Amino acid sequence: MTTSASSSPKSVNAVSKEGIVEQITPTSVSVRVVRSSACAGCGLSGHCNASECRETLISVPVDRCVACSVGDRVRVVTSSSSVKVALALGFAMPLLLMMAVFGVCRAMAGTSEMAAALYSLLVLIPYYILLYLCRNLVGRRIQISIIERL
Repeated sequence: MTTSASSSPKSVNAVSKEGIVEQITPTSVSVRVVRSSACAGCGLSGHCNASECRETLISVPVDRCVACSVGDRVRVVTSSSSVKVALALGFAMPLLLMMAVFGVCRAMAGTSEMAAALYSLLVLIPYYILLYLCRNLVGRRIQISIIERL
């Protein structure tokens, strides 16, 4: 499985992955993508605990897909700006939220470090619930497409 960054005619950087179509529904196509660490291609990776492979299931709206069927190898593409939005919503915003809650609890409320740390972790529950409830809005912002069959 390869990952590449390329430029389209509109000069928008794109990130692409190869995957296998797992399921097709009237509204979406599910593609299984294998993510492997940089050392997974090493000849010694079978004898090392550092090699890491994870499978991810990506759901792509049907209107952003080429014609394909279950079992086909396809290329899934997203823009680098979509990747940045996903990283910001999944990692940067929760980190900033945790740091803000910790700071407010320590400085203004005068709570102990342990309690402030607990509150900063607990604030992630409503954040991720809200993110889940807004998944359709986020899905419109993050553009994922299947551009070709391999």
